[in-house]
Amino acid sequence: MKEEVYQSMYHQIHLNDQQKHKIWAGIKEEAGKPSERRKARLSLRSAVCVCAVLVASGITVLAANPSYVDRIAEAVSQFGGHREATPEENELYAAYGSEAAVTWELENGTIRLDAILYDKAYLYIPVTIYPNASLTPGEDVSSESWYADLLREASGGWDKDGVYSKFRLERGRDTDLAQALYINPIVEEDGSLTGSYHVSYQWEGNGSFAQGDVIQRVKRRIPKDGTITGRVLGDDESPEGLRTFEIELGGEMVTFVDLKPEDEVIAEFRLEGEPLPQKEISTAGVSLPYGLTADRITISPLALYMYGTGDSHQPGAKIIYNLFVVLKDGTVIGNSACMSVYREDADSDYIYELSMQLGHALDLDEIAGVRITDRGEEICFIPAE
Repeated sequence: MKEEVYQSMYHQIHLNDQQKHKIWAGIKEEAGKPSERRKARLSLRSAVCVCAVLVASGITVLAANPSYVDRIAEAVSQFGGHREATPEENELYAAYGSEAAVTWELENGTIRLDAILYDKAYLYIPVTIYPNASLTPGEDVSSESWYADLLREASGGWDKDGVYSKFRLERGRDTDLAQALYINPIVEEDGSLTGSYHVSYQWEGNGSFAQGDVIQRVKRRIPKDGTITGRVLGDDESPEGLRTFEIELGGEMVTFVDLKPEDEVIAEFRLEGEPLPQKEISTAGVSLPYGLTADRITISPLALYMYGTGDSHQPGAKIIYNLFVVLKDGTVIGNSACMSVYREDADSDYIYELSMQLGHALDLDEIAGVRITDRGEEICFIPAE
């Protein structure tokens, strides 16, 4: 077996250092204690020995699809500049990514979730779509009429019956999740299309993703009376306890009852693996423009999060912070940040949460610090150590 195939198998195993050392010891004994020069050319027998040692040790091996790491790398690159993953990034994806085998039917085909990688606020989910059409490998289907319908349905757009679909987090109080979808319109060898979902649960005020969370795909129907979202309040019906609104119809005001959406769960999956690791950076209460204080910064390999407080509500159009991650080798990675503002109650300070995706995986140990600017003017540099 070629070295790269062996390495792919090895890096898809969830192990701590002690377990890895135990496996290497088993390989050496099985293979007759090969020299350092021969370690790079392990045989099929040695590779199989990894599985044998794992089974004997009671360690669970990830399922047998070795390509899921490549699919995760594709998903990250599709939302981060289409760059090829480095070996170190692939090792990270193998350690924290997990395979998925979740499907649901579309009007124009079938969609399958292939794998999952996540941190506290973002899910990267590579997908395969099997259209209800006979396609030629290498064909570009972006101009086909059915492709637009497929893209709309897979991305959750409204259909003619007023139904749309989305992801939600099922955890006590269901929480809707934001989503984006990328599909490559070039047909694969097996007649499928590939792409990825990018799902976000952005604001820590509402929580964050955690191992064991259940993510659902739902079809949502908004009950309507004609073109109005709601139903007419009955003549003898009390509006007490109901959410109502009024609309002028035929020259008179008519009271409607606001109806809750009707959700149908069409698929669900659990976040089985651990979230990506994160690094906390102490801000020491750095003062920012517009009366804000930076309370804390958290960085995962794929995103940066900054949390601050202020005594007044500042609109996003006014605060235009740019956040930059500076690496120890001088590389600077940054972009505009998304922002949310809320507060716990009327007497508390406003809480500001800013997040920024990094576009590709970083080695947390190589981060020198975070630079914050406002409209191009540098505010401060916060060292990581």
